[in-house]
Amino acid sequence: MYPRLVGYAFRFTKEKASAADIVQDSFVKLWQQRNRINIEHSLNAYLFRTVRNLSLNHIRDNAYEQPGLDPSMIEDMAQGKEADQVNDM
Repeated sequence: MYPRLVGYAFRFTKEKASAADIVQDSFVKLWQQRNRINIEHSLNAYLFRTVRNLSLNHIRDNAYEQPGLDPSMIEDMAQGKEADQVNDM
């Protein structure tokens, strides 16, 4: 599970260390909210969604460090387009 989540985060961040940090933060978030969340369907889906959201937050928060990043790319990814689809545009 962990390698797949890191790979997924890497597709957004293009930085292995950031991707690993995002996945770790996702597990920490899950643990901290374990008594409040009710995962009725799939833990995998919950974790992948959390990794996606944290990855998009990371990109948004660090956009000034990525000179070629167009802010509309972040909006496209937030609307469901995958990172590699956005980069192909």
